[in-house]
Amino acid sequence: MSPRRAPGAPLARERLSPALLAELYELEEDGYRVALREARRIRSGPPAAALRAVVAHAGESLDQIPELARARTVRLGGAPALALDTLRRIGDALLAPFVDHEHAYRRALTTLRRGVDLVRLTRAAALDEGDERLAIWCRRWLGVRERLVAETADELEWFARHPFFARLPATPLAATS
Repeated sequence: MSPRRAPGAPLARERLSPALLAELYELEEDGYRVALREARRIRSGPPAAALRAVVAHAGESLDQIPELARARTVRLGGAPALALDTLRRIGDALLAPFVDHEHAYRRALTTLRRGVDLVRLTRAAALDEGDERLAIWCRRWLGVRERLVAETADELEWFARHPFFARLPATPLAATS
């Protein structure tokens, strides 16, 4: 049974941004982990440098998102998030021997682009809900991350110039997670 609304009281409006903020934290953790793993596998060169720049930004974001969540009484993590993270890691471990550097890099880039899309949606929801602080954070995040993801995407051309390396298996590293 839903709580009764007092006569004349405005209808309670469901908010989207709290759920998006929790999802953003999980996706940012995933982006951090995937970008770091691929940068370590590639080791050096422009693609690795582009991914390391994303890792640095993601690290800063992972420090900031919990404060944004606390201010909105949003719970981050929990059993479902842990289960999903575990499944992602198992999938990564199973696929790693069969994925070459270029494909692994594109998979990382896809994860990073999903993060950009999610922050765009979070910003729109925050603006619609009147949450100026969250909208400002999203705008700043997008200003940096969109540039970093574009630079990471530009480095795909590096693999075309280095086809032998591009097709080498992206050998798993022992301490990548």
